[in-house]
Amino acid sequence: MTQPAPAPDTRGLRAIVTTDSLASGPPASVAAAGSPEGSLATLPDTTARTENWILALVTLTVLMVSSSGTILSIAVPVVVRQFEASALASTWLLLAPGLVSTVLLVTFGRLADTFGRRSMFQAGLILFGVSAVLIGFAPSVEVVLALLALQAVADAMLLCNTGAIVASVFTGARLNFAMGIYLAGVSVAQLLGPVLGGFAADVMGWRWIFWIQVPLCVVCVVLGAFLLGKLPPRAPREGRIDLLGAFAILVFLASLLIALSFVQNEGFLHVSVLAGLAVALAVVPVLVWVERRAVDPILPIALFGNAQFRLANLAGLVAVMPRFTAAILVGLYFQVVMGDSPVDAGLKIIPLAVGVTIGSVVASRCAMALGDRRAAVFSVVPTILALLALLPTLLFELDYATVVVPLLVLGLGIGVFSTLNSAMIIGCAPQSEVGVVNGVRLTVMGIGGSVATAVSLFLATSLLPAHARSSFYEATLGSEHFDNLKLGFVAVFVMMIVTSALSAVFTARITDEDRVPAEVET
Repeated sequence: MTQPAPAPDTRGLRAIVTTDSLASGPPASVAAAGSPEGSLATLPDTTARTENWILALVTLTVLMVSSSGTILSIAVPVVVRQFEASALASTWLLLAPGLVSTVLLVTFGRLADTFGRRSMFQAGLILFGVSAVLIGFAPSVEVVLALLALQAVADAMLLCNTGAIVASVFTGARLNFAMGIYLAGVSVAQLLGPVLGGFAADVMGWRWIFWIQVPLCVVCVVLGAFLLGKLPPRAPREGRIDLLGAFAILVFLASLLIALSFVQNEGFLHVSVLAGLAVALAVVPVLVWVERRAVDPILPIALFGNAQFRLANLAGLVAVMPRFTAAILVGLYFQVVMGDSPVDAGLKIIPLAVGVTIGSVVASRCAMALGDRRAAVFSVVPTILALLALLPTLLFELDYATVVVPLLVLGLGIGVFSTLNSAMIIGCAPQSEVGVVNGVRLTVMGIGGSVATAVSLFLATSLLPAHARSSFYEATLGSEHFDNLKLGFVAVFVMMIVTSALSAVFTARITDEDRVPAEVET
């Protein structure tokens, strides 16, 4: 007798808390969920209106943080020209925010779980706004970089709390609705960021790239002052602060990401790159030893015993390459080769963000029809086809009309895969460790984004003379260098195709037996 086909496995989809963005670096652009704090719906004096205002606060905050990265990515040439920045400093403008935020996400997430989210969230909002104001007064590119790092600290303080606040306020069907609105804030940021960044850089001047963020931050601070006190009370998380583990993670990530920052200008064999990678590798066994013996580890090593957790994170790591690289390089291509202004370049990459938005929305329907693993694998097909379709445009400077559909399809594939990949990772977590698991996912994504940015910029400019690389970031590169630049771009696109295929391979290796939430030793 024929057995009925099993229902598609969509485990974890209801727990998705992801804010993946296209150009941030650093990445980008995400929120780590923590353990639930209770629900406002259970408090008798709380109305649906209060819940909706809290959701508005969180959504506006995510929009603000996510758009800050996309605004900068499209306007980098203006900042570089303003300060006559070197190629190394130009690379750091793109890498520094993601590096700092990535290093701090897991630690801040654990601190928020232990001591509460209200104070950290409000402090993060204030720090974000103050740093944005100060960057506009920066007298040198070095000061800009330092203040961008300070703003990235605020990013980490905010993003490790936003998803957890939503989960503490909404339950049941209302939670699904709230998550849809919350994730829409990220999509809107991906649409508005390049346009606002291009307009500010082209019309208002480089300072407004940062000052344009301040009004929305003020709104969030005011809303936070009234609303954060209405969050349900929560008992502090039991356990000690794993300071040694946090320090080991800090040393590992900082060494790795700083080493990668030198790749673009010095190559992989430079002493700075090799030294940084050596330190990072040396810290790994120390980190494992420390966390295995910690009373309350900041990074539960037992999670890595779950095959789905390992494979899904590997898939997410390599899938970051097209997600982070496409928007940055295509935007720079329009400015450097096609001669577009920052605002025009920002408008031209909007189809990519539209595709990601659509992909994120339809991901759950794809999972219901095919199962999340199979849907994620199939979503890589349009990603690869779109990358292949973009190559002729890069090589032959074809009309913009030939780019619109490939960018839209590329975003569609990226949106579906990143959403389902996040669900599979979070689905591995016991309820008590959801925040840590999502923090690990965000950290892996941040590392992948930094690797993708460093390697892609290195490849794109690898055939240019050393003196011409700064001109690339200023969007003043002479046409005599275009052929070499195009070959570099082709190398980047080939790498994006390869990494996309690898993400499908890693995802396909996840079996039904792997799909059991890991138990974490305490």
